[in-house]
Amino acid sequence: DVAVSPTRLRLASSFSTFYLVIPSNTLIGGSLLTFKLSCSAPFDNEFGASSTTVVMNSPPKPGKFEVYPSQGVELRDQFLFNAQQWIDTDLPIYFQFEYLSSSESIVVLQSRSVVSYGYAQLPAGLDSEGNDVRAFVQTFDNLNANTSMRYSVKVKRGAPIALSQMTDFISSSCNRSAFSVDELKKLNALSSYLINSVNCSATPNCSALNRKNCAKTTNTCGACKSSAYIGDSIDSNSPCFLPSTTTDFNPTCDISSECVQPRVCVNHTCEYPQKDCINQCSNHGKCVYVDRNTMLTVLDCKINDERCVARCNCEIDYIDSQWCQLTREEQVMKQAMRAQVIDNVQYLLSQEYPDQFTVPGWISSLSDSAQAPDELTDTTVSGILDTTNKIVEIVSRAEVSGHVLSNLFTVVDSATSYIAQRPQTTDSDTVTALNRTLTSLESLNAALSTTLLPGQNPIESTQTNFRATVAVVTPVKGNPISLALPQSQSELLLETPTSSISILGHNTSSASFEVSLVSLRASFYRNGTKFKANPLSIRLPAKTCGTKDAQCFIDLILQHSRQFSTQEHFPTSLVKVKCFLGVKEKSKHSCPSGLTIESTCNGSYSGVLSYRCPSAQVSAACSMLLNGKVSSSDRPVCSLVNYTTSNSTCRCDLHALNSLQLGSVGSSRLLQESSTSSSQSQSVSVTTLLNAVADNVKATVLSAADLNESQIQKQWTVMLTICTLIATAIVCMAVGHRWDLQNDKKDLIKQKLDRIHSAETSKHAAAAMKNKHKARHHLNKVVRKARRDELVLLEESLPRVLSDTHFAEKFFAEVRRHHRWFAVACFYSDSFPRSLRVLSLTTNIIVMLFVQSITYNLTNPNDGSCASYRTQEDCLKPLSAFGNGDQKCSWSGSGCEFVEPVTNFTVVLFVAVFSAVVSTPIAMLQSSLISKYLAAPIRSHINERVTTFNNNNDIYNKSTNSGKNKYVFSRSLFSFHDSKEVDDSTWKSFADLAAGIKRYRLTLTGHQQCEFDCLWGLDSSGNFLT
Repeated sequence: DVAVSPTRLRLASSFSTFYLVIPSNTLIGGSLLTFKLSCSAPFDNEFGASSTTVVMNSPPKPGKFEVYPSQGVELRDQFLFNAQQWIDTDLPIYFQFEYLSSSESIVVLQSRSVVSYGYAQLPAGLDSEGNDVRAFVQTFDNLNANTSMRYSVKVKRGAPIALSQMTDFISSSCNRSAFSVDELKKLNALSSYLINSVNCSATPNCSALNRKNCAKTTNTCGACKSSAYIGDSIDSNSPCFLPSTTTDFNPTCDISSECVQPRVCVNHTCEYPQKDCINQCSNHGKCVYVDRNTMLTVLDCKINDERCVARCNCEIDYIDSQWCQLTREEQVMKQAMRAQVIDNVQYLLSQEYPDQFTVPGWISSLSDSAQAPDELTDTTVSGILDTTNKIVEIVSRAEVSGHVLSNLFTVVDSATSYIAQRPQTTDSDTVTALNRTLTSLESLNAALSTTLLPGQNPIESTQTNFRATVAVVTPVKGNPISLALPQSQSELLLETPTSSISILGHNTSSASFEVSLVSLRASFYRNGTKFKANPLSIRLPAKTCGTKDAQCFIDLILQHSRQFSTQEHFPTSLVKVKCFLGVKEKSKHSCPSGLTIESTCNGSYSGVLSYRCPSAQVSAACSMLLNGKVSSSDRPVCSLVNYTTSNSTCRCDLHALNSLQLGSVGSSRLLQESSTSSSQSQSVSVTTLLNAVADNVKATVLSAADLNESQIQKQWTVMLTICTLIATAIVCMAVGHRWDLQNDKKDLIKQKLDRIHSAETSKHAAAAMKNKHKARHHLNKVVRKARRDELVLLEESLPRVLSDTHFAEKFFAEVRRHHRWFAVACFYSDSFPRSLRVLSLTTNIIVMLFVQSITYNLTNPNDGSCASYRTQEDCLKPLSAFGNGDQKCSWSGSGCEFVEPVTNFTVVLFVAVFSAVVSTPIAMLQSSLISKYLAAPIRSHINERVTTFNNNNDIYNKSTNSGKNKYVFSRSLFSFHDSKEVDDSTWKSFADLAAGIKRYRLTLTGHQQCEFDCLWGLDSSGNFLT
């Protein structure tokens, strides 16, 4: 049975649609095929059948394919690819020439065309395979039926090529416009070969290890030679072994020959050996073991354990290389060459028409160019992911199979491997890398789902950093929808359970829909070291569930990274770390409780250090992830329903997931709209946490023995300094508040005197109005006073620097009013009290000192290494962390001493400038918060100011019956509607200003206009309140 979809179905109705899916390259060309459908109704004893016959198109009849010469030297000899005597009735016949690279990917040398020959240089074949290179010709008829023929040619290695020569060869492709598409393909193929070529001369016997020959990693065998073996999934020189050896062995031994391989005798016990770093870190680093999922350091990593991996901590000059084999300069050259090859692939995408024949060549070239993650950069990884997304976008125009498109998983895995090795300096870096990876995987999964039919076997991929499953399912009433992640060969052979989902209560009335699962390693998430299972991300249609009244859940079985117990108390334990003289490193270690501790080797000691894990009580919980971290929503969507030492079962309410609004598509990964489908979809990421509560008091008491008199004295000095600063600030705030109260009293007295004067003036005015002559005289007097008052008001409304006073007076006035320190004592403001200004200044000082102290410790810490040097030469060799050429240590004759930053003006200046730059935004923020919120006027204070302003507001209106001399003094500051009412030029200027202020008032928002009216004592129409 060649079908990959079910061939027997139970139909719920007489009208049903189902698909028969047959893999490609299965049916025989030219054959006559009959497809038959049989139906039966056993209860009614009725049977029926129907059939149809089709004739399969046959590919071109085989002719000849040869390569001349049959042997040659890499990068020197030109080889002729020649195809002859191919025939077919569906003309024309097309030819495409290819070869199989050492990484077992097809490399296209000449694209599909009617030309039956071509020339190309070839790379050398593997020494372990007799230098054979397998060349192919693909022939197509006019209906795209195709067949292939192989020809082996021997290509020997030439003289060794230096990195500088490789750079010159690859840089020749920079001028892409000078090459045809086929010429650029050939050049890019050889470039990929050069940067991926490795030295396999010292490789052990890979056949004896049950592994493939050396091809990708220097002097290292490939993966296990078949799926029947268990072993490390990456390139390694550790043996692969049959599953039977996991149970059939002798527990005790005296020598290793008494143990069933690959076990060895250790302390009279047959055990699996520890994993080794590739090439022993090239003698430029130390081999350590880390948990593959959390990247935490572990002490034990045997060859049968796929949860851990061996990696190198390289010396400083080799730190950028994964296995410490390249110096920094060599690494930079390799990175530049890979960047050029990736750019060429991106260029080919813009020059070729996407179809089922060109897209596989793009994917193959992109995969070869990204083969070594440690030789990538941020820019090239961005280019790789962008190219992947572009291929996914344009694949809708090409009939590309899911098998071909799934090769992009390998490309994305290379990019994620680089991201995993690259240190994420901030949380935003982690979130950005995580979102880019998940976005690429989701778009790829969506594209793969378009190549699937309902009921077809899921597309699965198991990579180094993630696993993915894509399927198109058809809901069936009463049956849950189940889907699982793929497993490695070792997990399958050892019958290890995997993470899976089961959807209960789904909408059975809906059509078939896509479901995708992605599980990324926990190390890609913020606080991923606390995760006990790699997060599982599920993507479903938004309408997976039926009505809200019906229950709809999704059960997730999460496989634990390691076995853990829940509701268990963990006592204190020791973690031993081996340090080496001259090697500085910091590493994190996982305690049995799940807590993490950090160890430090400063390079001045060689031996074993012991760190203590605190005692802790742990409990399990299911947590939903949002933006790469555990969601803090108070509406839990997922809950823990079952927990074992090896897995957890979480149940998530899909109705709650639909209703939960946690941001827009761009900022939230919880609810999002699919970019490849018109229908909405929802995504949820779930993991298992063990919440460990440490006994901090016990840990503190146990560590108190490390304290000494000097440390205690320093701590008391720090506490006394901080307390003195806080006490000084409180005293200054109290004094400033008292001064503000005194100024308030003075203002109240002045306001009372002004009201008394205003009342007396009103009485004189009323008495003067009884006499016509006196009334006119009094009115003129009032008008002149009003002009003077309004000119004073105009001058006060402008900046003081424009006032008509002496420069020295203006300077000192501005200093008293605006200087941050002098204004506290010399300037009174009812809108910004002195106490709050003192608080703002104190906060600025504390922030500055805090940032400066952190900067001091980070930039040039005294790690004690200087005291370990015994000669002047060794003492003066280390350089300052600033990279300014200064020595880190100084030789005093009696010994080597650390150079404190205070003794170097450059260091002090750098720390001061850096502290100011970092603390300034924080200081501006807190000043803004204090002035905007703490200093905001309260309602009673606003009413008091408005009442005071209204009591001082005099109203004058005077008009003559003749209309010749007409003065209008309205309560509104903005009452100058007609400039003809003002004869004097000064009044006209003031009228223009008032009109401009009125226009400015109209541009203010509601809240701003309210503050403006309260300040000026205006009503909603802009008139003074009576």
